[in-house]
Amino acid sequence: MTKWWTGLRFLGAGALAFAALWGASELLDPVYPATRASMAAFGERRSQVTVVTVGNSHSRAVSFAALGMTGVHFWLDGQDARESAFLARYAAERAPRLRYVLLTASYDFYRHDNRMLSQVDRSGPRREIYARTPTLEYLPGDFDLWAGAKLAPVVRPDHWRGAARRLLRPSVPVRDPVTGLDDRPSPVPSAEWLAGYGLMRATQQHAGVKEALRDPAIPARVLGSIESLARDLRSRGAYLVLYTPPYHETFRRHFPDAAPELRNVLAPLLQRNPNAVWLDFSADTSITARREFFYNSSHLSPRGARVFSAKLAACLRRLSSPGTPPADPCPSAPAR
Repeated sequence: MTKWWTGLRFLGAGALAFAALWGASELLDPVYPATRASMAAFGERRSQVTVVTVGNSHSRAVSFAALGMTGVHFWLDGQDARESAFLARYAAERAPRLRYVLLTASYDFYRHDNRMLSQVDRSGPRREIYARTPTLEYLPGDFDLWAGAKLAPVVRPDHWRGAARRLLRPSVPVRDPVTGLDDRPSPVPSAEWLAGYGLMRATQQHAGVKEALRDPAIPARVLGSIESLARDLRSRGAYLVLYTPPYHETFRRHFPDAAPELRNVLAPLLQRNPNAVWLDFSADTSITARREFFYNSSHLSPRGARVFSAKLAACLRRLSSPGTPPADPCPSAPAR
């Protein structure tokens, strides 16, 4: 009995110490503050939320104010489509009025699975998602990432660096979880800088695709996740809107065949799921030729996001109008 009691006391003391470290971490310097803010905003507004964004950083193209809808941004830098589907399903199960899930269909997005990349560790977005979603669910094969993420506030990815400094200067996420925008003033980029950045990003993206091609099963796995999400959303009366945002012409010139290839890849999925649609604005010259609408060659500035989102809002209204053909909800999109 004494041994059992001693063991229980030891476990209790360990649990209290762990809880104290957890609380101190979240107070001094919370891990993944942007996602934490998004989850908090979603928790406060979920009964009114009608739209959420998921996907990578190109999702900064969406402004809820310009859309005229109540929403929350769940996108993350480098988020892949499987992670996007995971977050979208999480939101759909908790937001009774959810009408639209906006998923960034960047060029070659269907070829990327962060879990499968080996040259560079891309598990960060997945760990961040698991750390901040209060759920026991995770993607198949991700138990190790899920377990590590749940321990992240104590077993920290930054090894507690800067925690004391944060006590005096708390970290504030740059991205607002409701607007999704960083409204800090920034100069209009020059044509030369955009061209250089476009080449750099295109080179990185082509390298990522080259690595992804080593696993030919990735596209089927990614598209399977998206199709499963589309079916779930259809049962809830919601739309899955895959969209390719405007890219500046200095970026798009490096991907001459990307849009037609993406259209062919998505066609079977869209045909089987009438609540799923792809809107391609990547070549919308009313935006893509305007330097003042871009933060860099592949990301819209807040000004550009408002212009694009106003166009997107018109497409969404048409999509949900009676009698609108699901395959053509956005005739104002550029010809493809």
